[in-house]
This record gives sequence, structure tokens and C-alpha cells, in this order.
Amino acid sequence: MIGRDRFGQALDQAAAGETIDGRGVAVRRLSGIDAADGCHLAFVRGTNPTDTGRMLRALHGRPILTITDSHDGPHRGMLHFVVVDGRVRFFVDEAAASAHGLTISSRLLALAIGVRQRRS
Repeated sequence: MIGRDRFGQALDQAAAGETIDGRGVAVRRLSGIDAADGCHLAFVRGTNPTDTGRMLRALHGRPILTITDSHDGPHRGMLHFVVVDGRVRFFVDEAAASAHGLTISSRLLALAIGVRQRRS
């Protein structure tokens, strides 16, 4: 997590004991972008939308899956969460992920409410 932490221990508890491809999930709260080396994904949330945009631009070019939510204004990560009819849903920017050398699984793409597709 880079920036403001809205989740606290709830995120730590949700990740405890979880694995992805046989690797344990570790939640780290980073003081800034410079500490993001070695991260595979980052929930980015600035103190305001402009700050969020600045952090996303600073991560540009790194193979880090960026995640934002609707509170971040117009700035969006590769995954962007929104609440629709009381349910958390998400958009996927497959083009941005591809530009960073990342591939989004077809199963995840099928669950998204919108996908900005990569160019073939």
C-alpha cells in the first residue's frame, strides 16, 4: 500500500495465510514510491486526487500492478474499484498492464464491468 491506508488490520487479516502461485502474500505499507521496488502490486491512494496521479506517474514503467478506487478521482490504476448498486466492482486497464509487461488473466477480465483492451 502506498499512501493513505483505509483498511488497517482488516487487510492484514484478509491476507494472512493466503498464497498466490505458492508464494505467501505480504502486506507492506510504504512511505513512498521509492520503497516500491520488489512489489508486485500496489494499492495507491494519495491524500487527494492530484497526489494519487503523481504517485501513479512515478510508478510508470515498473512491472507493478497498480490498484485505485473511486475516491481517487479521475486517476486510475490498472485495476480500479467502484461501488455499483451497493457492490464493489472493478474496471481493468489491460492496455496499461500490457505496457508494463503484465498480463491480466481472462478470468479476471470476465469479471470486470469494463476493460480498456490492449492493442494486438
